[in-house]
Amino acid sequence: MQGWATGFPDSKATIESTLVSGNTVVLEVMWHGTHTGPLATPKGPIAATGKRIEWRACNVIEIDAEKGKAKMSRLPRANALVLAPMLLQVQILVPRPRCSHGARDT
Repeated sequence: MQGWATGFPDSKATIESTLVSGNTVVLEVMWHGTHTGPLATPKGPIAATGKRIEWRACNVIEIDAEKGKAKMSRLPRANALVLAPMLLQVQILVPRPRCSHGARDT
């Protein structure tokens, strides 16, 4: 998360829906921010683009009932599926052109 905060220092989350079951809370969150800092990636940092993003995510939180605090928070792997559209928004990831019949060029 530190890489995210550096790349999008003005990022804010809006909770759009909440589901509670026992000691588990699931949050559907919409993130908004501007890519004004370097974004850390496994292949090295991506320079700031100044572009705004919106990124929908899900967070699963397990609550410690005795302490009344979160004991574990995780972002399901499915969140990675929405990372590509976010990178498209800041023009870091450029879509490959499509052939006229819809198949990808090779």
